[in-house]
Amino acid sequence: MKKSFALIFIIFMVALLAACSSDSEKEKEAADKQEEATETEEKEATEETEEAEEAEEVTEEPATEATEATEEEAPATETEEAAEANAEGNVPVYHEFDLGPGVDMSTVDQESLDQLQQLVNGFGEPTAGQIDFNGVYATYQEDGTLYVEVFVRNGTEHTIYNIESELKVLDANGEEIIASAFFSFPESDFGTLAPGKSRFWTLTFGPEYVYNGSYDLQNYVIQQNSTYNY
Repeated sequence: MKKSFALIFIIFMVALLAACSSDSEKEKEAADKQEEATETEEKEATEETEEAEEAEEVTEEPATEATEATEEEAPATETEEAAEANAEGNVPVYHEFDLGPGVDMSTVDQESLDQLQQLVNGFGEPTAGQIDFNGVYATYQEDGTLYVEVFVRNGTEHTIYNIESELKVLDANGEEIIASAFFSFPESDFGTLAPGKSRFWTLTFGPEYVYNGSYDLQNYVIQQNSTYNY
């Protein structure tokens, strides 16, 4: 009986140890599975994070392009607009001019008008309160006549007409008289000149009014003494 009891006890202990061993193995297997699951989740999370970062980089690139496009399409400055206008053959009008009442501006080629507009723009504002004669081009003729192309510019506050002017062409230093004559600009011929406006005109100095027929006409000044009606 004792032997039977001892044998039963031994069998029970073996079974208990086996059960414990089995439980340990199950726990180990469960732990291993849990660890594998955790690693899998971490790996998937890492892949999702990398994919999200790549998506952000792709999204940022068009944004950069959009910014560059916005900067390129920003409104041009006045200088840039003027440069673009010149490139297209249209010069910005800073000071208005005309060719007199006898000339239809629409019949003059655009290139010539653009050149004249550039010249009158370069003179700046006319002298306040008086008439200016700004020289553009001067040349001697074979007979000794001197032609001087000028802009007649009205710096007064009035529309003027019937201009009478004593004009002298001087050397660049304003010392030597190259030519001198009296000019009349009647309304019937010259028309009227509005405030701030300029008119392209040609002055003719006959040989008897030219005192130096060989002066280099690249640089000269025009001195004026004028009266007018308004």
